[in-house]
Amino acid sequence: MRSFHRFYSSGIVWGRCWGGGECGYAAEELGPFNTREELAEKAFLMLSDGSLDSGMGFESLIAAILKVTDETVLLEHGREFTNKEYSILEIQRGDAKLNTRVRKELEELVVIL
Repeated sequence: MRSFHRFYSSGIVWGRCWGGGECGYAAEELGPFNTREELAEKAFLMLSDGSLDSGMGFESLIAAILKVTDETVLLEHGREFTNKEYSILEIQRGDAKLNTRVRKELEELVVIL
């Protein structure tokens, strides 16, 4: 029997809109990655360079709330058995902070995704 992990994410980015205000938009879906840390590193790089927003075109990105899927895969006699567990990953640029109300609402939304 052989086992391994695959990590994926989906979620919402929060950013400053052109012309003022802030809003959320779907984040790029990421994965598969071998570790949660690899996924988090890629997501942070994409948040930093503005490419995590899947095409919205924010003036600047502030943060992202991502639902991370951890798939444990077992291979036995040519068959694949998968278990999925979920967690929340929050990433932010520099000193940017989401207010408590926005963070809570985004976390509730990404659980549904």
